[in-house]
Formats: sequence, structure tokens, C-alpha cells
Amino acid sequence: MPSRMRRSYTQWHGFYEVAKTFYRDLIAWRTAMDLVTEIYRVTRAFPRDERYGLTNQLRRAAVSVPSNIAEGQARFSQKEFHHS
Repeated sequence: MPSRMRRSYTQWHGFYEVAKTFYRDLIAWRTAMDLVTEIYRVTRAFPRDERYGLTNQLRRAAVSVPSNIAEGQARFSQKEFHHS
């Protein structure tokens, strides 16, 4: 079994199988983390007067992407699966 399918469960009501993955195994999460690293590296060179303006906004926006991916994976349950 591939590492990205460590946990799985079968829901028989609709006769389908849903495989759960860990967020750290997702390519989107890894790419988002690379973006965070790059944003922090680039914004270090920004002028000091932008420290609490544009720099802070860019960093918070970059961090929110992998955070939302992780949160979305953690909230995945049968009830939410049926809702979506």
C-alpha cells in the first residue's frame, strides 16, 4: 500500500471507498511549504519600513495556504464527505 494511503475506510452505503491521506503527503501541501520558505527569504530583503505592512501581509497569506490544506484534511469525516 502506498504511503499516501496509510489510513482508509470503506463506506458501504454508497458502495465506494474513500482513502484518507496525511496532509504532509500531499504535493499541494509540500509546494505550499516551499512557497512559504521562498516568501520568507524574499521578504527579508524588503525595506524596514515595510516590516509591518506588506511583509507581514505576504507572510501571513503564504502561511495560510498550507495551514488551510492541513485543516481541511483534518476535518475530513464521513459526515463532511456526504455534505460535499
